[in-house]
Amino acid sequence: MRHPVTRPALAVIVTVALVLLLGLLPSATVPGVPVEVTGTRTLACPAGDPATLATTVRAGAADALTSRLVGQAQSTTASRTLVATAVAQPVVLTGGSSLGGVAQAAVSAGTSRGLWLAPCRAPSADLWFPGVLSNASERAVIELVNVDPTQAVVDVTVLGKDGRVTAPGARGVGVPGNSVRLVFLEPLFTSPDPVGLQVRTSEGRIAATVRLLGAAGGDWAAAATAPSTTAVVPVVPDGDGARTLVVTNPGTRRAAVTVEVFDRSSSFAPAGADTFEVNAESTLAVPLEGALRGALVGLRLTSTQPVAAAVRVAIAGDLALVEAGSPLASPARIPFVAEAQLIVTNAGTSAGVVTLTTRDAEGAVVDSSRTEVGAGRLMPLPLTGDRTASFELTSDNPDIRGALLVTRSGTVPGVAVAVLGGGGTGTASLDPSLDPALAR
Repeated sequence: MRHPVTRPALAVIVTVALVLLLGLLPSATVPGVPVEVTGTRTLACPAGDPATLATTVRAGAADALTSRLVGQAQSTTASRTLVATAVAQPVVLTGGSSLGGVAQAAVSAGTSRGLWLAPCRAPSADLWFPGVLSNASERAVIELVNVDPTQAVVDVTVLGKDGRVTAPGARGVGVPGNSVRLVFLEPLFTSPDPVGLQVRTSEGRIAATVRLLGAAGGDWAAAATAPSTTAVVPVVPDGDGARTLVVTNPGTRRAAVTVEVFDRSSSFAPAGADTFEVNAESTLAVPLEGALRGALVGLRLTSTQPVAAAVRVAIAGDLALVEAGSPLASPARIPFVAEAQLIVTNAGTSAGVVTLTTRDAEGAVVDSSRTEVGAGRLMPLPLTGDRTASFELTSDNPDIRGALLVTRSGTVPGVAVAVLGGGGTGTASLDPSLDPALAR
């Protein structure tokens, strides 16, 4: 007869054996029911002093969107499209799906003259601005927008031709909640050559643009994509004038950079600017006008170290700074901008198809087109519709970028570019699965 004390021990032995046996079986996932996840998107749109820069903010969304001026608590709801004129403060947009917006202005004379265009961007903790000048011929002002109710603290790092640039007062810049703060660079440092700025928060998050004011005209500079071993500038405008590629290397190793140019029918290496090196923690300016010969092109940079890039353009008596852009993810929403041209660039090695859908103020589809963009090619697409229209741009190729190009606004000529972001959070489909191995 078995002693009763041995029964618990026997049960433990059987349990351990079963666990070990199950552990030898191959794991498998058990598919569940997809769960639809939605989100909201918050964007900040820059603005200037109405006395010198009458800013218009245009926005579009798949559904209703809300807007408010920075410094205000109350929001206004709009149905799918928004046009706010002569705004005196940056505008905060909130919406779902593929919310998108731009700020626009046109000035006929003075240091602010020319066309101004900038995308409305989401707040971030780390932003990069290659290609900024701060000297007697051009002034730069960083516009820091805090869309949150709590304070943000910002550090600005300056990387110049010969390395880090000392800029007393550029660190620990406090931006109270729901406010805007301007940081004038001229009192902090001057440089005869373009520099790269890193705007990074030690507390909170920030939306930022840089105002450029000088002899060549004025414009907003939006943040480039974070430093990467691949950077794509989706469009360099055509026309006679200077074009300068500016590359910032924030790392501690020298970067070897290769440049490839795309146009409508070919891709090629720019003579005299196809390869170069950028020292660690420094910024290099490379003239491109001789190689590009005034053509409408896009650029792809491949680097041995992560770099940030932008192209300074001075044509038609105006200045523009075109930053490297991110791939199109989700539908990118584009509000109507008069006389704007949509440029798409495929920086990949395989062709892709972009779909451009035009919607009216009620959200109904007015027109839809599908266009194939070859590998290493740039293609202009027309934007047709009235002032209440908005557009959706989608792509089946992650290497495709997009930008809005404007060369005239009413009677004011010039050049301005708004590089499109990756679209909104939209609706995602998650497929949860149960992995039996998690029970081990």
